[in-house]
Amino acid sequence: MNSSVWRWLISFAFFFGCAISAAHAGTMSSETEARQLWQLLDYVAVDYPGAVQHVSVVSAVEYGEMQEFTARAESQVLALPKHPLQAELSTAAVRL
Repeated sequence: MNSSVWRWLISFAFFFGCAISAAHAGTMSSETEARQLWQLLDYVAVDYPGAVQHVSVVSAVEYGEMQEFTARAESQVLALPKHPLQAELSTAAVRL
């Protein structure tokens, strides 16, 4: 995985972590949704090298799953409780 993708994934995870920590919503539903979102992002980060190498898709199936999971992550970011970093997280999810 090239270094700019790793930097971007780490930045997204950092902003997401900050938003969740700061907005600790207190309802089990929000907590569960945040956990699911984190799992989606973790999956994409871990499996990215198996789908994309040297800026080329090497596994269309894996890449397709990542596209599905990132689309789901984008919608889940928008469903999180309102937070000052939500717009930034949403932008990052779209970029992912």
